Order: sequence, then structure tokens, then C-alpha cells
Amino acid sequence: MFPYSESFEGNLGAWKQATGDDLNWTINSGGTPSTGTGPSSAIDGTSYIYVEASGNGTGYPTKRAILNSPCLDLSSLSTAKFGFQYHMFGATIGTLTVEARTGNAGNWVSLFSKTGAQGSDWNAVIIDLDAYAGNTSVQLRINTVTGSNYTGDVAIDAIQIGANIDGPGSTDCVGNISNFPSTESFETTLGDWSQETSVDDLDWTRRFGGTPSSRNRT
Repeated sequence: MFPYSESFEGNLGAWKQATGDDLNWTINSGGTPSTGTGPSSAIDGTSYIYVEASGNGTGYPTKRAILNSPCLDLSSLSTAKFGFQYHMFGATIGTLTVEARTGNAGNWVSLFSKTGAQGSDWNAVIIDLDAYAGNTSVQLRINTVTGSNYTGDVAIDAIQIGANIDGPGSTDCVGNISNFPSTESFETTLGDWSQETSVDDLDWTRRFGGTPSSRNRT
């Protein structure tokens, strides 16, 4: 039934660890054991899943962890989306890829990929699955490869699949302001404000003085 959601509250739900890879995804709440990498908490509920990159030769370098979705019957959908939150913070983050295949066989097709650190916040993404809508057997997998050292923990949370999803957690509050009046003039950072990551086209930029564009440019 759609919409479908999974935030890994205590278990992996219908998702399965792959065999033949190097590492497993781990359910966690709070921060990861390694300093300088990983989230401090879940974005949805209390738990999330992550890949622990610690251990030279065991957790890094270039160790792969794959999580497979259940088989998805999208035959009732004329349009489909896959949304989730990802966290890629650390000096030696590797690569996160989402792939799909049909009929429980054949080659995996890459739908989304990020490499390297993506900031200290959770990031929301919505992936178009329209090419797979109407299909009776679609499988997704989340495939991550660790970087060159232990500061490469990658985390996932708040999965959604359906025809119309709102970007899991994309408008959720991050941080907390409880003292008022509150002011922010963006002197060195964005403060507690954050860039949207999934449904806009550009980022806001901090600057002093004029902008690079001349006044006569059209």
C-alpha cells in the first residue's frame, strides 16, 4: 500500500542487508561512536540507520554496504517518487548511491549519487520513479562505499515511497529557538536557518559589499 514509509524505529522493517558486501547498516539513535562524523540524532523518530566506517581494513577504505528494499508493486501508480533523508558529514565521506532494477533481476540502474561531505545537517531528496510506475516488481537498493578513513559515517532516515510525497523531513524543524526576541544577520554563518535541499534550484549566499553582477547587466 502506498504511500509507504520507513524510519527504522528499532528494526529494518522490510528492508534487508545484502550478502557479499563488506559492511552492514546499523540501527542507531543519538550520535555515532566516532567523533567528527555522523548525525547527532535521527531526523524522524528516534532511530536511523548508518554505516560505521571505523577500522582500517574493516570499515575503510572503500568498504561497501548495501541495503535492499522489498519488492515494490507499483502497478497501481501512474507516477511514483522515492524520498528519504541522508546524512554525510565527515572529512573522509565516500559515496552514497540509490539504484533500481525490475523483475528481481538484471542490471542495477543508478538513480541518485552523492560523493563527499554534504554538510552537518540531514538532507532531503526526492527521486523520480516515473520510469518504474506501473511495474509489478521494482527493487531499490541503497549502496554506500566508505572513504579513506574513519570519519566517513553515512546515515539514512525517513524513507517514503508513493505517488505524491512531500519530501521526508524537508520542512521539519532543525534546531530549536526558544529565547525571544531572536535576531539573525548572517554575519559568519546561516545561524539556525538552513538551505532547502530537494525542491528548489539555488542556494542563498552570504556576502558583504556588492554582488558580482554589474548594474547594467541584463
